[in-house]
Amino acid sequence: MPQLKIVIAHMGYPWVADAAEVCYKNKNVYTDTSGFVYGTFTKNDEALFKDILRTYTAIAGSLDKVLFGTDWPLSAP
Repeated sequence: MPQLKIVIAHMGYPWVADAAEVCYKNKNVYTDTSGFVYGTFTKNDEALFKDILRTYTAIAGSLDKVLFGTDWPLSAP
């Protein structure tokens, strides 16, 4: 069903590499950035998130299929 759009929540964390591969191979699959932090976004969270984005980009080639999401009000990114 190629017209169906699929979003992998939370970038598939902790399976980010797998999610990136699925997004790369399928035109109709996307992912989002929600669900990484509950509460305050700390420096440690920032470092982890940057590593996740690097992993995703290394496999998928770009961030073109990443949708912005926050899980607000549970988190304050």
